[in-house]
Amino acid sequence: MDAYQRINKLEVEVFLWRRGSTRVSFDLDKAFFVWTEISRWNRNFARSMQVDQIELLRATCREIDLLEWESRIARVGDEMIGSWYRAWSIVICIDETNNLDSCKFIFGGRDDIPDGFHLLSDVIRRICRQDFRVSE
Repeated sequence: MDAYQRINKLEVEVFLWRRGSTRVSFDLDKAFFVWTEISRWNRNFARSMQVDQIELLRATCREIDLLEWESRIARVGDEMIGSWYRAWSIVICIDETNNLDSCKFIFGGRDDIPDGFHLLSDVIRRICRQDFRVSE
């Protein structure tokens, strides 16, 4: 079994300047996701997922080679501190224990959207049936 089949949690969050953030937390083992919007609390919800949606999400992660993206944590001197328009973050858990040691944190730079992120956000939009954009 490859590492992408072992992904059991995936959390993707986008931040837009003066618009707040939208976070989608997928639990692939329990087949559900939680949608959270900071700016509109009345749009927070949870839904179940179908097996084909879970496989689509894993296949997309494999296609964009998500596990090979740079993994880092922001520091005070990083360019994210200061002015920025949009940002994103991804957390991936790959084993059954779900402790922080088993999770990989990927953090994007200021206004820098990597290749593949738009494909991932499009798949998230289709699964969640909600607008999930990283740009206006």
